Amino acid sequence: MRALPIVALFGILNCGCDQYIFVKGKVVDAKGVPIGGAEVNLDIMNNPRLAKHCITSEKGEYRVSETYAHPLFGAPEITLSAEKEGYKSHSEALDYTDQRLEHHTITLEKDAEPQE
Repeated sequence: MRALPIVALFGILNCGCDQYIFVKGKVVDAKGVPIGGAEVNLDIMNNPRLAKHCITSEKGEYRVSETYAHPLFGAPEITLSAEKEGYKSHSEALDYTDQRLEHHTITLEKDAEPQE
């Protein structure tokens, strides 16, 4: 019977803790040229069930979003990454307080040309 108050308290603390993150923008090269076909990944707390990805359009545009349970203590780790063959991959931590990021540009640098 003593477990019931603890379970109820946990339920109250956990209520309304769902968070939503939405990120949209463009993937471009160092000259600002859009990169179509790049994979953009949104990783939340290293949880594969919460990972979302998309492929950029011909114009380099992407949009990715997810709803997740905010941890009781501390800020969630949210990472946005992008990759495309022929380019160095890019990864950055996002501030969880910016739950809606629009016009977020990711710049990919070309891989170094192989030397012969």
